[in-house]
Amino acid sequence: MDNSSQSIELGRSRITKPVKYGISDRKFFPGIDPAEYLDRLFESSADFIQWREGGLGSSVNRAIVKRGVEFAREKSRLFIVNSDFDLAVEEEADGFHLKSNQDLPSVLDRIGGRRSGMIVGKSAHSQEEAITAEAEGADYITLSPIFEPYSKETDHGLLGLTKLRSVAQILTIPVFALGGVDYSRMGVVCAAGAAGIAGTTWINTEISPD
Repeated sequence: MDNSSQSIELGRSRITKPVKYGISDRKFFPGIDPAEYLDRLFESSADFIQWREGGLGSSVNRAIVKRGVEFAREKSRLFIVNSDFDLAVEEEADGFHLKSNQDLPSVLDRIGGRRSGMIVGKSAHSQEEAITAEAEGADYITLSPIFEPYSKETDHGLLGLTKLRSVAQILTIPVFALGGVDYSRMGVVCAAGAAGIAGTTWINTEISPD
């Protein structure tokens, strides 16, 4: 992707680069409930917020997604749902994000015309997965792990800046660098072609009261 442009269009928004893409991970704050955690996420500087919380009951999760959709409209942010594309469509989120092993063509067939205007993202852990995701209709990818992740061990080999640069040059959709990426590395990943940084650690650090 040509990284010389100063902004990218995704869904209803035009976002100035570098984009800050925050992914939820409530284990950083075990003492607060999901609604309060969502509130804190929207107090951050993230342009994009992805809700990725397993273990919540379906009714609780739906209520949180509803709240996230409302906040996103009020605060001019983008709010997407991880994996649960039906919930994202039903609650009119800005979009959804699929894991690398989820079949994007099948999902798009299932939601059909309901996709209109929605952002579809996908995780990729290799150049091959990245190319496939774009060919299948993804609007952006997260590419990981670029560096050693801060928050968890990884089952995937580290890609580094060289592979990030290669993928960004091949793809025409935005590539968000994920894995061991924070403000201190924003400059180097964007110089390699990333549209911005993605992750859990940087956003949770930003909203931490400490």
